Formats: sequence, C-alpha cells, structure tokens
Amino acid sequence: MGPGFDLRSSGPGLERNARLPPDGSKSMAHGGVFIHGTSVPRSTIAIDSIDDDAAVRVRIEPRHLWPLTLVAVATALVILVSTDVRRRGRIEPAPTVSNAVSIGVDDGASMSHRDGAGRNFPFGIAERGHRTDLTAYTAAARVLHDGGSAADAYAARSPRGWRYQYPPLLASLLQPLSTLATTTQALVFGLICSAFALLMLDESRRWWRLLAAPGDAPPIPMPAYIAIGAIAAVTLPALNSLQRGQVGLLVIWPLMAGFRLLWTSRRAWPAIAGGVLMSFPAVMKLLPALPAAFALLMAIAAALVGASRGRALASARSVAASEAPGGGAAPRRAANAFVGLLLGAALFAFVVPAALIGPSRTIDASGIFWRQVMTNPSFSTDWEFEIHANRNQSLDSAAWKLVRSLSGGERVAADPLGREKGAHAEAPRPRWFDFASTACRGALGLGALVVSLRLARHGIRGAFAGFGVAALATLVISPVSWGHHFSMLLPAMLAVPAFLESRGRSLASFTFSIGIGAAVLLHYASIDALGAIGLLGLACGAAVALLVPILWRVGPAWRGAAHRVVSAAPESGASAASPTARNARSTP
Repeated sequence: MGPGFDLRSSGPGLERNARLPPDGSKSMAHGGVFIHGTSVPRSTIAIDSIDDDAAVRVRIEPRHLWPLTLVAVATALVILVSTDVRRRGRIEPAPTVSNAVSIGVDDGASMSHRDGAGRNFPFGIAERGHRTDLTAYTAAARVLHDGGSAADAYAARSPRGWRYQYPPLLASLLQPLSTLATTTQALVFGLICSAFALLMLDESRRWWRLLAAPGDAPPIPMPAYIAIGAIAAVTLPALNSLQRGQVGLLVIWPLMAGFRLLWTSRRAWPAIAGGVLMSFPAVMKLLPALPAAFALLMAIAAALVGASRGRALASARSVAASEAPGGGAAPRRAANAFVGLLLGAALFAFVVPAALIGPSRTIDASGIFWRQVMTNPSFSTDWEFEIHANRNQSLDSAAWKLVRSLSGGERVAADPLGREKGAHAEAPRPRWFDFASTACRGALGLGALVVSLRLARHGIRGAFAGFGVAALATLVISPVSWGHHFSMLLPAMLAVPAFLESRGRSLASFTFSIGIGAAVLLHYASIDALGAIGLLGLACGAAVALLVPILWRVGPAWRGAAHRVVSAAPESGASAASPTARNARSTP
C-alpha cells in the first residue's frame, strides 16, 4: 500500500471508502489495497464515486462474476454458431434452367458459375439457402489450395456470386477450411470468430478498468450509460458479422489489445508485440489500417512533446533530459510502435502468405488487389455489387442516399446484385456532389487526426480517446462501411465518453454514448427505411464533426506546455511531476 492511502469502513456490506494518495492513484491502479487488514486485489475493485475531497467510494466485486459472464456468452455463441450460422452455409441443389427462368434468371448457361470447389451454381439459385459471405473467401482459398493462379483466385465466385476483395493474407490462411463442406466451413469459421468475440469482450473489460483508474490521473466513476451505449452500438454489428461469415470480429481484439500494449507497456517487447497485433487486421482487411496509422502518429506526437518537456524540466533541474520525468518513455513508445507496425506489416503482407502460397503468387495477388480493388474507380461496377445499397453507411453513401431521397429520386435497391425484376442501375452522381463529399470527408479526417494527436499528449485516457476517434473517423471517411463494419465503434464507445467524463463534460459524454447506440439500433430495426436515408452514416459523421471542437477545447493546450513544466517544477526536486499535478497543469 502506498503512503497516504486511508481506507475506512462505510458500514456493513461490501462498500468501503478510500482516500487517494497525494500523488494520484498509483497504489490503487497497480496493486492491491487493505481493508481491515485484508488484502483485496485491484481486479475486484470498482469505483463508484469520488467526493470533492478525493474520497473514493469503491465496491468489492465477486471474483467469479466475470468468468461466469464469459461462460454464459460463450455458450450462447456456440449455440448460435451451431444452429443459425451453420445453416447459412448450406447450398440447395441447383434447379433446372426452366425453373431458373421462372424465378427471374434469364439464361441458365450465361448466369452460372463454378465455385472454388468446382461446383456449378446458377446466380440467384443457391442464394436462397446460402446466406454467408464466407464462401467468397474460401472460393479464392480453394483455387490457391489447388495450385491455381492469383488471377483465378480473384475471379472465383461464391455460390452467391461474390468475389474475393482482400489482400492475399486471408485467402492463404483459409486454405485448409476451403476443402470442407460449406456448412462445416461456416461452423468452424463461426467458432473462430466467437473466440475472437470473447477476447474482444475481455479486452473491453481491461479498457474499462484502465480508463477508470489509468494510474497517471485520478480515478473516475465509469457511468453505466457508457456500457449501455457500447453494448447497443456493437452487439448487432458483431452478430451481423458472425452470421454473414464476415471478418469483423477478427479485427477488433487485435486493434484494441495491440493499442493497449503499445501505450501502457513499460518494456519494449510487449509494446512491439502490440504493434504487430495491430498490423494483422490492417493487412488482412485494410480498413483498420487508418487507426493503426493514427496510433503511430499519436506515439510520435507524444514523443515530441515528451522530449520537449523532458528537456525543459532537465534544464530547470540541471539533469539529463532522459532522466527527467517523461523524458524517455514517450520516445521509446514511438520507436516501439514504428518497429512493431513495420515488422507486422512485413510479416502479414508477405512472409506469412509467401510461406503458404509462394512468393510469386503473393506478389501477383497483391498487385491484382492494388490494381483492381484499391485504385479501380469502377470497382463496384467491375465487381458487380451496389455500392450504395442500404447497408453501406459510410458518410459518402449515406449523404448521397439522403440527397436522392429528398429530391424524390428512387430509393437504392436493396438487391445488391440487381437480380430482382425491375431493379434499376444506380444513376451517376453529379460532379458537385463528389467534390463536396470528398472535401467534407477530408476535412473530418484531418480534424480527427489533429484532435487525436492533441489527445495523445494527455495521458492514457487522452490517448485511448484519440484512438477511439480514429476508429470512428475510419467508418465515416471510408467509401464503404457496411453495417457489420460498425463493430469497430467499440474503442470510441468506451474511451471517448470516459475522457469527456474525466474532463467534466458529462452531457457530451452521455449524448455521444446514447446517440450513437440509438442510431445503430434504429438502423438495424429498419434498414429499408432508415438505411435508405443514411441515418447511421450521417449520425457518425455528425459525431465526428461535433467531437473535434469539443475534444479540442477540453484537451491540453498546444502552446506553453514546456514553460508550465519549468515554472511548476519544485525547487527541492522531490515529487516533481506527479500525475495529479500534471493533470491540474494541463487543465485549461
């Protein structure tokens, strides 16, 4: 127990009061506490409230509650995967051409395709029973497994007509799965995603405890509405991803765990491992590459400020800059982030797929992905899907759907491949809209970056909030953000409200949590009606636009930081830059 920590009974039961030490909350954040001579691990403590005189009300939680929660969630996921998810992988026998014509397929010969396992399916027929996107990945994986070329892998179609649209890493990893029956593929992949969902849930708890008592700032009570908003915002997109055989659940845990390790580890190897973890989803799906890039830039920004403060304080005390408080940790973090992300990018972009499918096919596949997907202006047309379908809730697509609806235009067809009778091709958008959309998304992305860099200088809560803003901004500025992508809201739903709460902006914190959670629920409750006007995409875009000025005002000041450190440095040199003092000096 650290000095100055006074625990006293507040009556019978499990509740106790604790008084913070003068230098912040380190003894509570990094060790145990003693109540009436009994050691209580930090893992069982939840902060309920903090009085003005720094008295903290804590609650002792049962040790077994969290394991029971994980067991209950795991059981529910296994049941869901074994029933619904597995059934979505089944393929109905292909009917005759005459039957195909009767349900809207005009030419059974021209509209048929061969999947990765060599089976023929007319478009629109197998989809009646086959409702998973997983086979788009395993079709390409089967071609690679059988020795086919990278071009053939990207041309292979699933029973629903989809084609593989990702870098070669995912297809190379799914080769063993591609040899199984499609229902078994759905089952096994669903169980893998369920394991990642449990890791995501456990990582959320780690974030929750860290944001409540980060160790470099006074602890705060975490209001229940933060958990409610996070659950409302993430649950349905996560279940959607699981049901559809998408990879969204493989993305969140590596991002969150990697960033936590990178930002909180005091040793080099765990921090580098965090960078490698973040590289995995960035290379596999590419959409998470933006939060990973933000994390690196945030680490560099914090290093520059930390070095400046270290030099200023060292000058005031006549010591080496690296020995001054904060003078060496931030630069080391930036170096670890760079090494970890670079190592992970090389590992997952080339080394792993090259070991599985060969260097030549890896290079060919990467080139096809770059030319036909990343830099192809006619991507949605060439790959035969409706980019402005109701499930795409990126800001660009949401704004276009709203403009077209308000102008009396036809709603976007819910049929993504245009197979239904009477479906019309998407009309070309006017140039003025493309220009306005690009300018708006660019401004929001730049604002999110600047605010994230600013927050990175404000301790653990600020850095985690900056990472959450990066995850939210990614969904907004990406041209394609399907509904199941929005499970990536989780870092923002935890860290942004916690930071606002710690800065006394409870109303903004509450509005963000409940507003985004409600937008996600409404989107899934009525995709045809509210998806057609882009409710979710517009809500997230508005959230970024409002968060940028709010977080700018509550964040640390840009100028004069080094001067404040020098002027606040004590003459005697003891207890120089305590967490509580640093927090007080950075408050505007």
